[in-house]
Formats: sequence, C-alpha cells, structure tokens
Amino acid sequence: MKKYFLWGVIASFVVIDPCLIGREFTDSIRSGIPEIVSAKAVAYSSEIPRKVWSEVKPYLIPDNNPLKERLDKICSCIRILESYESLEKAGFNIIYKQLNRGLVVAKHPQLPGYLVKLYLDSCARSEWPLWVLRAKGARIIQGLLNKYNYNKFMKVPVKWIYPLPKKKRPKADSTTFPKDFILLVKDLELCGPEDTLEKLNKSMTFACLKALHKIICMGGLSDSHVGNVPFSKDGRIAFIDTEYVNVWPVHLDWLTKYFSVPNQMHWKSFGACKLTKNVNDVR
Repeated sequence: MKKYFLWGVIASFVVIDPCLIGREFTDSIRSGIPEIVSAKAVAYSSEIPRKVWSEVKPYLIPDNNPLKERLDKICSCIRILESYESLEKAGFNIIYKQLNRGLVVAKHPQLPGYLVKLYLDSCARSEWPLWVLRAKGARIIQGLLNKYNYNKFMKVPVKWIYPLPKKKRPKADSTTFPKDFILLVKDLELCGPEDTLEKLNKSMTFACLKALHKIICMGGLSDSHVGNVPFSKDGRIAFIDTEYVNVWPVHLDWLTKYFSVPNQMHWKSFGACKLTKNVNDVR
C-alpha cells in the first residue's frame, strides 16, 4: 500500500502519460486517468474512450491468465490486424474467413485449446460491441446450464476479450479503421456438420431434447439454427452463437425437421416459448 500511495503522490505532481501507467497503480489515481493499461506496463491506445473500457472491462481476460502474457508477446511484435499476411506472419493459422462481414477465425500454437476471432483494420465494422455481446451471452448461457444442471447435455465456450497493445496501431483514415480488441474463445472440438445431423436425428434422448428446448426458450437464443448448436466430440451440444441471447421470439421450428419423427412430436409438445423479455442479465 505504501508503494501505491507513493506513486499516487508522485502522479499528482508530475505529468504522466496515461498509457505508461500499469493497472496495478490506477486505483490510487483513478479520478483522473482511465484504466487503460494492464500489469507489466503494456500500453494501450489513448484513443479508446473511457465508456468503451467500462463496457469491455467485465469480460477482459485477467492479467494473471497465462494466455494474456502469450498474446501480449505475439501482438507486440507485429500488427496482427493489418492483413491476412500479417496474421500468418505472427504464427496464426487462419481457419475461417467470413468475407461478407469481415470476421476471421484463427488458431495459434501458443494458444492451445483456444481460437481467436477478429476483424482486420481494413474492415469498417466496430468490433468491441460484438465481443461484449458474445462474452456476455456466453456467461448467460453458462449460468442457465448451471442453474438447471444441464452441463451434462450441453456446453458453451469461455470467451474473453483481449485488448491489443498500442504498439504499431495505425492511424485511422478512409480505408483504415483501427481495432483495439479481439475475442479469445475456447475451442469446443466440434463434430462436423454431417455428424451433428446424424446425432440430432439418432442420438437425442428425451431428457436432452427437453433441456435444449428449455435453454433456447429461457435464454432467448433467437439464432439457434442447426449450424449454431452442433455436437462436440464429447457428446454434448455446443452453443457456439452467443451474440443473439436474450432476444425473443425464438425460432424453435428451425430445428424441428432435424429430429427423429418421435422427437419431432415431443419437441412440438413442449410448446412455444412464453418469455418475451430479458430475465438473465449478468456482467
């Protein structure tokens, strides 16, 4: 505490670049400087508004998470969002490109068991609101799985927002839209589309079917088409789209045809979702 107090006193007498102050010191001088820097003096862009930091803060990867330090090293050496080539040069393996929306999904050997989702600096889309929705949605779904003891049937990936270091951040212009955050997502080891269709048709127990219906309804999972509820290799259904959570009405009929005929009858007998408003707020 004495060390933190001393730094607070020094900061009150000298002009300090906020980007050079570690998070471990910000509590003592919070009134004048936004919390924009993590431990170990990783500097972040001063152009990120305080409101943005406030929104992403609950979902930031913790400083003591080993993956945070690895990402710091990877992203401090090269501007990974400059191009597909820069991503690959930094060691990422691009596994998916959503060309119409700009989303990129990639893996890195230093981040085993995780994927990264990102938008390049050339994409005009603002990334951080999407990451907040997805990270928050994942927590809501996990909360419901815990509440109803459904983890044996289904799972949802852990999602963390990672703030990119300021180093090598480009200036904005008519063709460059600097991004400041990427999303780190647990790899759930999904089955392929054909395996998922077979399991939905032949392996769905009544208990699992009812649990799926309840989570979709209670969570307001309005984008639960078959591609967003694949099976994983451990036999559980994975909720991979966590952006559209707490959004009603839901579309239960999107899944009906993929079940066996008896399960189609069960699915319809569960009835329509009666919820129409958010009851699952978390941070």
